[in-house]
Amino acid sequence: MVNIIKKLLKDALFRTRYNIESIDLENFEFGIELQEKPLYGDFSTNLAFQIASKIKEKPVNIALAIANNINSEFIDKVEVKGGGFINIFTKPDIFQKFLENFLVDNRNLITRIGGG
Repeated sequence: MVNIIKKLLKDALFRTRYNIESIDLENFEFGIELQEKPLYGDFSTNLAFQIASKIKEKPVNIALAIANNINSEFIDKVEVKGGGFINIFTKPDIFQKFLENFLVDNRNLITRIGGG
């Protein structure tokens, strides 16, 4: 799911009006965080802050442009907060499926951490 979100963000950035030719988007790495608080969406990123210095633009403007260019059937909404953080809300059934898959994929790790 994180890789899908990253691809959506890169695709959205590509569709903005900004000149990003100097950025190797294929190999550009940035973080996506799984949010603990529903107020901030399911996932968030500081991608706009990382791009801002490279294209000499305010992070909030980049974040708004990215948010306006995200197209996906499993995204419920996208918000820009805190001067350029992008918060992504997935549709509830999609996020539930992601969590189920995460728990199944990581059950051994969770058991070791929990001592069980």
